[in-house]
Amino acid sequence: MARAVRLTMLTVHNKIQPMAERRRELIDLIDRAGRAGCDIMVLPECADHHRTNEAIAAHESGSRAAVRETLGLSLESPWLQQVMGLARKHKTVIVPCVVHKDGPRTYTASLVFGPDGALLGSYNKTHLAPGEERVLDWGNHLDPIPTPFGRIGIQICWDFHFPEISRVYELKGAELQFWTTMRQGWWERELYHAVLPARCFTHGTPLGVSTFALDEQLLHRGVMNSAILDAFGQTLAGGIQGSNGFVSATVDLDQRPQTHKEWNVPELVDYPRYLQTQRRTDLYSVLTAPLPGKSV
Repeated sequence: MARAVRLTMLTVHNKIQPMAERRRELIDLIDRAGRAGCDIMVLPECADHHRTNEAIAAHESGSRAAVRETLGLSLESPWLQQVMGLARKHKTVIVPCVVHKDGPRTYTASLVFGPDGALLGSYNKTHLAPGEERVLDWGNHLDPIPTPFGRIGIQICWDFHFPEISRVYELKGAELQFWTTMRQGWWERELYHAVLPARCFTHGTPLGVSTFALDEQLLHRGVMNSAILDAFGQTLAGGIQGSNGFVSATVDLDQRPQTHKEWNVPELVDYPRYLQTQRRTDLYSVLTAPLPGKSV
């Protein structure tokens, strides 16, 4: 029996503007996407403030405290309260990525709000990009978050360079994976055409990507925009955008890659689960050991 889930990935125009204006535009965009109908909606990394006037000034100050104070949000912050309200209004799961002030610590975090507006869970970025450790704290868990539409695993920007994360999520039962990012590097073409489809097919999970749009993408036909891939690694939705927008597609959580149980034997088995049975954990200890004498 098919388990259909409607996904919506937001794309945000990466323009310099006041933070209040950006947050107003995002609320309008979330509301518009919610009216179009979806089960799970994901926003780009730090979409509420990335490249706003206030964010640029805070980072240029070189002050850890200034960045945290200017950009940080708690669950009581008015903007997040608006997001929770839209989750309730549209009865959808909404996943914003923000600088989250959580007690004495501050993370880049994806917060997962359920259809009733309640917090279902959060993911704190576990692999900080170079320099981010001067401002933010490291996340320390890789646990899928249960939602009414399946268990989701989230990666934020730099995390995606570490394939171990996808494997951990798979082994812990994630049924959907999401990558929220602000990346616009020259190698994104390789990520989109090689790495993303391979992660889907190997782990048997659909993947949603939410990111920013640049004006230059239209001129140079860049490929780094929001997209949705199924468990076979096929792109269901996505494309070059130069403004605020979103892409949507329906994925079937029961539609998974299969392979023959043995060569020349007609019986088919679930390919990712079959790979799990063949894992040789006795050979993998190097994955959890530090590399001696290695430095950048």
